Amino acid sequence: MNIYILGKKEDLKEEQISLLKENGKVIFIEEKQNVLKHPYIDDKEEKILAIDPDLTDWEFSNDIIEKIPNLRAICLQTTSFDWVDGEFCRGKNIKLTNVPHYSTNAVAECASFLMLSLARKLPIQLKTSSTEGMVYSSDIMGLEVKGKTMGIIGLGTIGSKVAEKGKGLGMNVVYWSRNKKEADYEYMPIDKLLVESDFIFLTLAKNDETKNFVTKEMLSNMKTKACFITIATEGIEDREYLIKQTEAGNIGGLAFESEKDRMTNYKGNIMITKPYAWYTGEALDNMFEIWTETIIATCKNESINVVNN
Repeated sequence: MNIYILGKKEDLKEEQISLLKENGKVIFIEEKQNVLKHPYIDDKEEKILAIDPDLTDWEFSNDIIEKIPNLRAICLQTTSFDWVDGEFCRGKNIKLTNVPHYSTNAVAECASFLMLSLARKLPIQLKTSSTEGMVYSSDIMGLEVKGKTMGIIGLGTIGSKVAEKGKGLGMNVVYWSRNKKEADYEYMPIDKLLVESDFIFLTLAKNDETKNFVTKEMLSNMKTKACFITIATEGIEDREYLIKQTEAGNIGGLAFESEKDRMTNYKGNIMITKPYAWYTGEALDNMFEIWTETIIATCKNESINVVNN
């Protein structure tokens, strides 16, 4: 078994590399280049590709997969896997795996930070000129989250962790999910949740079912001082509507991640950070540990973290 790792050798611990070598011949490809010029194209031996998406620009097309002989599996370094065609791989009897849940706590902590940033009007503070000195007004005055209602849309792995942190802050936690959970939090229909919550967290994964799921009509029922925090991929909620409502002062605040957008592009209590919610040392350690375990299990023909069964 040949194990081609499209990623930097220095990212893995020596112990992890040693374990991989016990299960196959390990070949590192550390530089970004034309994927059709890699040695695995001419290699006739059975093989696994383990891919860091930064080395392929988050693309790995069916045309490429078609040209790789004797490919048993593609082991992605990411939780997201929609950048590789899982159904096509299944048709070729190629397993596609991902790395789930490695950054759950990191993302939940970041979501809590975004909530507290909105509660304390941090975006407005940052956009206030330093030459103005101290300003005491309702535009700047913060809000304490203790005793407020946290509404979570999607009580999955991350949503559950966000709920745990909200409860620790003394908040009343309610949730909506497609199915009721065995949880210590009150279930609410989504329309009621949007009416009653002070801080709304969108923690759904984006897919065909959730695309454009949270509509303008649903969001129009939010409280005047309610804040909306999303750590989900754009396209689930009507973000343009939320921005306009926040700028007009019709809702309390909005927080989201974006590679290109900036807080200075907008008025009011709009918090925008780059997509670093997952990016902590602990999360990276978890990611490489799970990735290594998944590659080894795949070498042994064991099915863990397979996303295209």
